[in-house]
Amino acid sequence: MILGKFLGLAEYGTAVPGHPIISTGLDHILELGITHIQLLPIQHFDREKGAYNWGYMPLQYFSPEGWYASSEKGDARVRELKQLVHTLHQKGIGVVMDVVYNHFDKVFPFAMSCPH
Repeated sequence: MILGKFLGLAEYGTAVPGHPIISTGLDHILELGITHIQLLPIQHFDREKGAYNWGYMPLQYFSPEGWYASSEKGDARVRELKQLVHTLHQKGIGVVMDVVYNHFDKVFPFAMSCPH
């Protein structure tokens, strides 16, 4: 079982150890009749300061957080998020990605200089 990762949410065919009729993971979500899943901020955020802040202070809005991937290096974060969304869509579940554009860390991605 992959806990706390993009691919962990995409896992299906799992059950409680010793109780194979009690589904876990994506199978359990499907049994509940869930039609949509909202992902809390999954954009790359600053974890260096020690304050988790639920990911609501992103550094990069268009880069998935590597913490939720099997590897923070390389393209795993993009591939695994795409795989998660694809799997959820195959199972008939819509995906809502939570983004709060007026929250940002030290970097101001939408700042622009305006001529006066």
